Amino acid sequence: MHSPRLIKIHRWVTIVSVVLICALAMAPVSAQQTTNVDLTAFPQIDNYILSEMADLHIPGIAIAIVQGNQIVHLKSFGIADSSGRPLTPQTPMLIGSLTKSFTALAIMQLVEAGKIDLDTPVQHYLTWFSILPPLEIDDQIPESRASRITIRHLLNQTSGISRSTGEKMIADWDTSDSAIEHYVHALGRERMHHAAGAGFEYSNANYVTLGMVVQAVSGTSYEAYIQEHIFKPLEMNNSFTSQVDAQQHDMSAGYRQWFGFPMLASDLPYPRGMVPAGYLISSAEDLGHYMIAQMNAGQYKDVSIVSSHTIETLHAPAVSAAPEGYHRQPSGYYGMGWYVIEMNNTPVLVHDGDTPNFHADMIFIPARKWGIVLLVNTNTVLLGDGIRNVSAGVANILMGQKPSLVEPDMKIYTLYIFFISFLGFEFFKLGRFIFTLRRQNQRNQFVSASWFKQIVLPVLIGLIVALWMLIMMPLMFKVPWQVMIRNQPDLAWVILLGGFLALLNGILKSIQNAWKISKASLSRI
Repeated sequence: MHSPRLIKIHRWVTIVSVVLICALAMAPVSAQQTTNVDLTAFPQIDNYILSEMADLHIPGIAIAIVQGNQIVHLKSFGIADSSGRPLTPQTPMLIGSLTKSFTALAIMQLVEAGKIDLDTPVQHYLTWFSILPPLEIDDQIPESRASRITIRHLLNQTSGISRSTGEKMIADWDTSDSAIEHYVHALGRERMHHAAGAGFEYSNANYVTLGMVVQAVSGTSYEAYIQEHIFKPLEMNNSFTSQVDAQQHDMSAGYRQWFGFPMLASDLPYPRGMVPAGYLISSAEDLGHYMIAQMNAGQYKDVSIVSSHTIETLHAPAVSAAPEGYHRQPSGYYGMGWYVIEMNNTPVLVHDGDTPNFHADMIFIPARKWGIVLLVNTNTVLLGDGIRNVSAGVANILMGQKPSLVEPDMKIYTLYIFFISFLGFEFFKLGRFIFTLRRQNQRNQFVSASWFKQIVLPVLIGLIVALWMLIMMPLMFKVPWQVMIRNQPDLAWVILLGGFLALLNGILKSIQNAWKISKASLSRI
């Protein structure tokens, strides 16, 4: 019979043995998971993000960094709304054109299911699909017809549909169940910019059309398909295809910047027809899950959403295309919802997303198995490459480099300076006119002046300036006024007010001159 002391010792030996065995069994897994993870880089990344937030006046940023098949860094900074509610890695935000890779993935799932062929014309799936041929190309040339646009052309952005056609869609704020179909039907009134397959031209219209193909082939709405076949298997529990649903789950407010300072803009219209091209909603953590599948041959945990061959097809460089930002890369390629470029002489896959009040980035470094997701709850054209450079700076740190400094886009700053100066000049002219009205100047200085020069010409000049502002600016920016006001309200209103004042000053000057000439004529009688 064992003594109580021996029994107690035996129990402790048993407990310690079990703990050691469990630790030894788990050690290889833990070691595999943390291989090549430089934990010292994360504090540097956090400090870098905080510094950029201060410089760019960003209210909130959420980041997820993936290494291999796990999220190794998940962090958020700043606020989600004007109440001061902290932004979290689970906070939903608009992801802009990151949506395109989701739409491409949905199409490729249907390809795997044998329901879509990439080189089959779109009209096989949407019999009513049409778009006018390019003006400079004879309609008799087969490639200039809508019937020659294939699913692959849409995915690779080589359909011939112009960027401006895609931007027009943003101005249509249809929220009905048939919004996507309405958008694609509207292409029948637009023209192709060039023949199908002739070259790359980024257009939201390509991916809205793909969203319609998903609906037609799957027999369900685009939103329902994405929820069931992508969000659900990837455990993207804070991701949404509806802004109303997202707002009920603590979606972040968005901010537009007015002259560099963030202003709350949470009540902007949600163009439902644009969802397949740029209006999905997700969180940093959920996009980390998505990146794991993209980086691991379509595998997330024990779920496979597509085959490794399909992932390779999505990522393969298909057409020469230089993306905006990302250190102003002089060259690159476009695959299916992904750009393929180089950073620090290393091939990377990237895409960014922009809505009027949110910005998003995804970067995948295949050689090092790093993935980066960055979500920002503000946007403006003034941030330009600066906001894109935040994610690129994180990538540089992970690759052992210092974040590159990107010089401001002086073209944008020049535009702001020019139009603000012009507006100031017109206000000065209006103030001078009001001041002269108070002077009782009896001198007749217009007696011998021509009526055309003194009365017609001021109105004509003001009218020309106003029309130039109203007509040429949308053509320069390749977007309608509704989109300009929504995306960049500060610059848009400066331009509009400047054009209005130019016309008003011309009219007032003509009236003043007419009154003086009339008064001078009467004084001679």
